[in-house]
Amino acid sequence: MMSNTKLKLLLVLLIMLSAICLFNTKVNAVTDTEIEAILNEIPSSMTVDVKEIEYDKANDIILTSVADKLREAGITDIKVSSDGSLDGSYSGITILGGIYDYLDFDSFYKADIVLYRNNQQIAQKEISITYSNSASRNTTDEQYIKNIKLESPKYYEVALSNIHKDGFDVLSMARNYYQNKVNDNSITIFTTAGAGGSTELSNATHGTTILIFKDGILYDLRHVGGEFTVPIITVPSNVSNVEDYAINQLNTYLKNNGFDYVITKLDKGGDEYCDGPDIYIAYGSYSDNSGGTDYVIIRQEQAEIVTDTDTTTNIKLDATTDVVPSGTKLIVEEITSGTSYNTVVTALGNSVSKFEMYDISLMSEDTVIQPSGKVKISIPVPSGYDTSKIVVYRVDDNGTKTEYDTAIENGFIVFETDHFSNYVVAEQTTSSETSDNKPTEDTNTTNTTGQLDNTPKTGEETNVASVISVLVSTLSALGLAIVKKF
Repeated sequence: MMSNTKLKLLLVLLIMLSAICLFNTKVNAVTDTEIEAILNEIPSSMTVDVKEIEYDKANDIILTSVADKLREAGITDIKVSSDGSLDGSYSGITILGGIYDYLDFDSFYKADIVLYRNNQQIAQKEISITYSNSASRNTTDEQYIKNIKLESPKYYEVALSNIHKDGFDVLSMARNYYQNKVNDNSITIFTTAGAGGSTELSNATHGTTILIFKDGILYDLRHVGGEFTVPIITVPSNVSNVEDYAINQLNTYLKNNGFDYVITKLDKGGDEYCDGPDIYIAYGSYSDNSGGTDYVIIRQEQAEIVTDTDTTTNIKLDATTDVVPSGTKLIVEEITSGTSYNTVVTALGNSVSKFEMYDISLMSEDTVIQPSGKVKISIPVPSGYDTSKIVVYRVDDNGTKTEYDTAIENGFIVFETDHFSNYVVAEQTTSSETSDNKPTEDTNTTNTTGQLDNTPKTGEETNVASVISVLVSTLSALGLAIVKKF
């Protein structure tokens, strides 16, 4: 025998199945003709309490009104679809349609309502719309809007990193473009499209529609044709193989964003939609080995001159944007003491007679940077320095010094470097000055002419002479004593 628990569970299941069957019976019991009759009970014209510029709210109001009317008739299995899409697995009543703002001017004031059951159309109705501010329309504003000239740019440039990001789709960019062209705060531009799509590198419409509102009232609706976005790749000016660089950038972007699409080559030029000196068509392949093409804009930067002067030391920087960013600043600090200064003193030793030390660095957007290539530095010749003996060193924190080739130009010591740290401008000692400061192994007191050197001696040489003098005196006294004894 079946337990009470199992009987209760079976009873609940039977009740649920019965409810479902009754529910479906209720929906299916209403014939298509009856549903069409219910739809016809809805007025053919409607006034909505929203402004024309808020037509999306009007769309929701009308679709909701239709759904409410069907529910009043006992039909509850209803789905509202304002985007015109159908769910093939849905067997209830689907309400499609609304205001098709991409068709023509008149359609903006009409809502086309279509009812479907099991993916099949069963009824249709057109409802005329009046907005709360429609009565304010006037011929003066209408003519003003008609006189505005707007031409499509056909395509919109987008940085490669911004492809498919919010705000960089073709309709958003088109709206901003046309709004800026109008340059009138009383006018609002909306853009829409009946169809469109995207690839891995582009977003496009098959026909953009511009809605032009003035003071919240629609005065014009224009079709401007297909538009699309095109990615831009900016190539540094010091890159020699532009196309290889661009292909690498494209494939890196595609890989990092999960696209199974590889660019294999670029061809220069476009077509009637997209053409220019820096427009390329990118050819590639998908995972299914089918071919694909996209437009891409490749522009190589032109190197710009970057200069700056430290006003305290008058040290100058000359570079290009190949190696440092535009707006790079030269930062100089003269060093006269401290740990770094002592390191320089030790590193230079007695090879120089005097020096000046500078901590030189480059700054871009509040960040210390190193150049990607050589830049030119000009340091004023210090007062009193012999230009024939000037030398420039870079001295690292560990005391390693690097000498630079220099030239004297218009009172400046000029050299090139690709690294910034502590720099020293020094006057070298001559070879004779260097040898005077070093002990010599030759103690011969004769000069180069072979003559006796009577020059007074000091230091160790004087001490040796005193010892010899004492020894000579002692030996002389001892000798006299011996002579007297014998």
